[in-house]
Amino acid sequence: MAYIYLAHGLNFIEACAANKEDLKFDLNEFIRKLSWKSYFKVHPITTEKDPIEELHSELRVKSSNYPLFSTPLLEEVKTKVLGWIANFEPKKPESNLTPQAIRGKKWVTDEVAANEIFVTKADKGGSILILNKVDVLAALDAELSNPSKYEIVSTDPDKHRDFTTNAVKKKILDLEDRKLITGKDRELITGLNNNRNMKHSPEYRAQDPAIYPLFKIHKLNKQQIEEKIVPPTRFVNNTKFGPLYRVEKWMSPHLTTISQQYCKEEYVKDTDDFIRILEEHNDDLKAIPKKKRPKYHLCTLDVKALYPSIRTDVALESLEDAFRKDLTTTPDTKTALLELAKLLFDKSYIMCKGSCYKPLIGLPTGGCNSRQTADCTLHKLMDTVKVNI
Repeated sequence: MAYIYLAHGLNFIEACAANKEDLKFDLNEFIRKLSWKSYFKVHPITTEKDPIEELHSELRVKSSNYPLFSTPLLEEVKTKVLGWIANFEPKKPESNLTPQAIRGKKWVTDEVAANEIFVTKADKGGSILILNKVDVLAALDAELSNPSKYEIVSTDPDKHRDFTTNAVKKKILDLEDRKLITGKDRELITGLNNNRNMKHSPEYRAQDPAIYPLFKIHKLNKQQIEEKIVPPTRFVNNTKFGPLYRVEKWMSPHLTTISQQYCKEEYVKDTDDFIRILEEHNDDLKAIPKKKRPKYHLCTLDVKALYPSIRTDVALESLEDAFRKDLTTTPDTKTALLELAKLLFDKSYIMCKGSCYKPLIGLPTGGCNSRQTADCTLHKLMDTVKVNI
């Protein structure tokens, strides 16, 4: 029965009655946004958008302000919407699960609550895995207890989170004092205003970065799967909203621009871009007489455990090389980026079961800037190989 339920996918949402308070909140937010749209239609923005805010739009703190503005039409809409929700009584819809799936759901939730099983997506292919919880914890313990990969830096997560947050603020203020970043950058990253006082927006309240496993079921053959062998594991650092997260997000658009320029000879955006490149290459070949066309072999190169295999000192050397060759970013910004990259490598950590662990090797899988850093590192490696062949 559990398989019938899980076949719907981990993102499946069971039909349930609407929550009236949630609807009230959502409709009030809708009216607030509608009010701002009405305001800006009457009072259009004539000034140019702040380029810093546009570049770092993901760091923008969401507004909750309400405009002191109204029109007869807007008031009519507000009255009808709020009147509807005041008289609305949610009804429980018919279940979108079969009786077998409902029994399967009960078994899954009971087993998860009892810490007997762990349900997760596989690393690739979209498969859903049901694993014994003890096997998952054993894999996690084996990873974190490996002295060549991690070391415990604190057994007090709150204290270490504050320590890391203060280290970020200190570095950002230092960069601003040296005029390598602007006051707007400082505010976006740390939430410190011009008086160096902290804003109270929830976006600036750091959370503990975590670690979670992805199981490589595609590495097992049919017999191993039938024997329920625990698949090989790779671990992802979930740093979202951690103490270093806003630093990473500030760096990310700069590093994306620099890495794409640095790796432009081999940069492929996605599958569609790869097909487009092949089609352009075929079009070029068609212009050459058939007997004179050169023969090409298409090959790929894979790196085993790419992110964990990259040494941080080599990554920094690659970033420095990319910055030297870059013509799109100001020298001050590149200096700030390099110093912040060093800060990230030095202060990066994850929290698990009440302890904070510092990674000793590689780039964090799941980090905002790991892809761009890995791109630059591989490009420099390939250039080194070409020179020595």
